[in-house]
Amino acid sequence: MASVVTPGASTLALELGGQPATPLRKAAPPSYRVLRPQATDDPATWLGRSGVVTLGEMGAELTQLEPGPLLDWIGQLCNGQVARHSGALLQADHNGQLTRRIHFSDALLTELQLPKLSVRDGKLPFAVGLKWLPQRVLDDKASGKLVASLGNKRKQLLTANFRVQGLPFDSSGLTEASLPTVRARLDAAQDRRPGRGGYAAVDAGELALTFNPRSRAAAMAWLQTLMADNQVDGSEVLDLSVELLDSALKKVMASITLSGCALLACEEAVLQNQAETLAGLTLRFLVGRVGVDVKG
Repeated sequence: MASVVTPGASTLALELGGQPATPLRKAAPPSYRVLRPQATDDPATWLGRSGVVTLGEMGAELTQLEPGPLLDWIGQLCNGQVARHSGALLQADHNGQLTRRIHFSDALLTELQLPKLSVRDGKLPFAVGLKWLPQRVLDDKASGKLVASLGNKRKQLLTANFRVQGLPFDSSGLTEASLPTVRARLDAAQDRRPGRGGYAAVDAGELALTFNPRSRAAAMAWLQTLMADNQVDGSEVLDLSVELLDSALKKVMASITLSGCALLACEEAVLQNQAETLAGLTLRFLVGRVGVDVKG
């Protein structure tokens, strides 16, 4: 069957520091808000007063990760390092001709959303979500061509091809890994004056691992030992690594390191009367730090 090109179709990409960074699945331009004085009983006393214009976050979703400025920026967020970058969201038509450039400057990365991995997902791509807060934005028309080779250098990561290293029990029955979302909380100066503050804190988020009955007994045995003294302390946290593999499940193409994973909960699946198989369980962990490494 011949392919059909939609005349209105567009291509999205991210540029950082003047260099092509990655193609995008989605992109969110910034929002604008006007902060006005708090309302009183008489709206006439504040409606006519001037308000302060604030610039909101920008966002993107991508499925291509490779060594370069974007991966460096992600690492800086995960390490709590304040690093501002300038770049642009690019939009091109179906011929690769640029139609729009949303340039942003002195942006601070505020969120990294990692996907859920599942052995049942087949060929679902490994999609990463990003949010960043710019200091200034210039939205304008663009000219020239989008770089033709952008995003064509690497094989795509898939959410079904993974394994988790570092668990202290047989994890061969692992079926799902819901990876954390890393979020930065900005300090008060940043909230009031974009570009002048930094991170008040970086929350590495939570990890959820789901196991089928094959690993249930081993996981429960470890859990009982862990909770024998009715507390989970710092000496019992885990350092885990999630490896993203090629289609043959042999070569490691990227890895997500999850340091300082402290157990939060164990949740067993609902038991069904006359069920043919045993129920599985999910372990939830609070993550201390996230690291992302992509093989060159």
